Amino acid sequence: MSKYTAKQISYIKELREEGFSWRKVELMYNAEYGEDKTHDTLRMAIGSTTVAKNKTPKATAVRRKDAAERKHTDSKKQYDCVLVIPDLHVPFHHPEAFDFLSLVKETYDPDLVINIGDEADKHAMSFHDSDPDLPSAGDELAEAISYLEELYDLFPEVALVDSNHGSMHYRKGKHHGIPRKYLKDYGDILEAPEGWTWDHELNINCGGNMVRFKHQHGKNILKSAEQAARCLVGGHFHEDFSVQYSGNSDRLIWAVTSGCLVDDSSLAFAYNSTNMKRPILGCTVIVNGHPILVPMLLEKGGKWAGWIP
Repeated sequence: MSKYTAKQISYIKELREEGFSWRKVELMYNAEYGEDKTHDTLRMAIGSTTVAKNKTPKATAVRRKDAAERKHTDSKKQYDCVLVIPDLHVPFHHPEAFDFLSLVKETYDPDLVINIGDEADKHAMSFHDSDPDLPSAGDELAEAISYLEELYDLFPEVALVDSNHGSMHYRKGKHHGIPRKYLKDYGDILEAPEGWTWDHELNINCGGNMVRFKHQHGKNILKSAEQAARCLVGGHFHEDFSVQYSGNSDRLIWAVTSGCLVDDSSLAFAYNSTNMKRPILGCTVIVNGHPILVPMLLEKGGKWAGWIP
């Protein structure tokens, strides 16, 4: 490991104490000293893997149990603007996904943010074959946390729903006979702020319209919405970014499949390379009870165009 001067170490610590994520520290340090250090190297320089001091304290299992008692499910509170973040699969998300979400936040100013699941990929822990050219499970988790710190800064409060990738560590534990009590809480593992909470599903009053949010309702989400007699939002199906409607003389029901924000070129999604249909990038905003699809417009080569329609 390269040696650092006392001044450099002090600079790194000061940036962390001011609340900057490790990714931002990496950029600022390299700009200041004209170097090309990685955030992991900078962490090691100060012997730290903790979050910044002035960030919200890391969650505890007890705290998250209490949070479940005040979860949003069937809440009487009405939200006028809800932002739905689709499958990110961090650290294999699109490189500009957070910039895109930042612009959506600035444009719509949501009063509730929901993540529809698969916030982290956990490729190395998959029940399927993992690519040996991708990071190990431990390295992947460290990389995911370093990225998620940026998302914690952007969205300090997020309601998330359980998902197949998000729950990977629990499913692997069950597969190998490890009782749930031995395993850490979602938020503890991801070093998430207190404002991030997980539920099996969410039922939210969106502008007077009760909407159910769940990672996977089934491929035919409109049929599920008709059976549930309420509007639905789901994720999981990366190639589907759509709103479908069904109505009768009493009401209009809609169902949203929210696409994704993944990096389609990543080896983590090589399994999908032979499919004709490609992932569709974007997010959903529900304004006064009605869904708006916000596509992430890409230029040739997969770079974000930098604006939203």
